[in-house]
Amino acid sequence: MIFGFFDGSYDGKEPATVIAVCGLVAPEYVWRDMDQKWNTILHDPKLPTRLKRFHAYDCVCGIKEFETWGFAERLGLWGDLVGVLTQSDLVAVNAVMICEHFYALDEAIKKRMSGPYHLLVEAVMQFGIGIAQNEGPDEKIGFVFDVENKPVADESYHRYSLYMNDPKWRSNLAGAAQFSSYDATPLQAADLLAYGTFRLYKEQFYPDTPKTDFPLGPAFTRLVRNIENTGGLYEASALKKIVDQIREREGI
Repeated sequence: MIFGFFDGSYDGKEPATVIAVCGLVAPEYVWRDMDQKWNTILHDPKLPTRLKRFHAYDCVCGIKEFETWGFAERLGLWGDLVGVLTQSDLVAVNAVMICEHFYALDEAIKKRMSGPYHLLVEAVMQFGIGIAQNEGPDEKIGFVFDVENKPVADESYHRYSLYMNDPKWRSNLAGAAQFSSYDATPLQAADLLAYGTFRLYKEQFYPDTPKTDFPLGPAFTRLVRNIENTGGLYEASALKKIVDQIREREGI
């Protein structure tokens, strides 16, 4: 059995311009090893303060738990945690949407999805199930979503339940759960991946995006080059494929 932990990142604007929903998939023994190494870094007594969790945006911006941290200390922590992921057997799953394509959809599908985020949740579930199927016809995957935004987490679980009731997908599904990233280091890792992916595509498609003084690029490039990954960019054509599946399944 394998487990996938997923989180999302976007610019916080309404309407959003770019959204990334990303996760990491692996068997339980890989997650146990990752958890131990991640916590060893976070609980290093040499750090400026003891962290309750790693949160990518807070680290990059130097806010909340990172308010008293220096630039070099935050950058060093980011690089160390990326190192944990690149030295693991985790598989990364990335789904990114340029949201203008969602806003161009008809009102019926936009109302049903309540926004662009959960089209990407459907996408990463399909990619995750694909990873399980590649392992063997009897392999199953369990999905874990971050519960910090409860309405989003609940809709993610609802989207999962639709797959559980679909003969095409359910044979590889083991269950779904919601946890806080304070209690699950794999969700912290998914947050790092999601935020880095979001920033990468935001700056690519919106070059006037204000740059942070925190150079994500080198460490994040090292991550995407050294970890097995699958996923896709959802513009008009790719979005149509998954929207058509939802229309057929839900009678829209």
